[in-house]
Amino acid sequence: MVVHNVKSDFEENTDASEDDYDFASAGQGIRFGPNRARRNVNFHGMGTYEDMDGDLDTIKLKIPNFQGKNNPKAYLEWEKKVDWIFDCHSYSEQKKVKLVIIEFMEYALIWWDQIVISRRRNGERLVQTWGEMKVLMRR
Repeated sequence: MVVHNVKSDFEENTDASEDDYDFASAGQGIRFGPNRARRNVNFHGMGTYEDMDGDLDTIKLKIPNFQGKNNPKAYLEWEKKVDWIFDCHSYSEQKKVKLVIIEFMEYALIWWDQIVISRRRNGERLVQTWGEMKVLMRR
């Protein structure tokens, strides 16, 4: 009887062996290449050597609501959360202001309307940056 040593197609293909595939990242477009370097794989199969965190702009983060109650500790906590969210995204300053205004509720919304009316009446420019808005809100 003759025994043949037959390798499967999987064993012969050194570019796509089981050892090269990161099963923990399956479905996430991440592979170990022939040189064992971890790399991202885009939709066209071409690898890019970007930071493993990827683009944080793709993460959906919601700015928390702000009611504007007379509680400095609650305001500072809210402001810090908003700052962290803005650190993850590359929004323009005007977009930051608009995103914050959208989340105003109750007293904060009334306060903001009064600020806008007062600035228009006095011929002042409207708030254009998140930094300017924080200064106004801390008064």
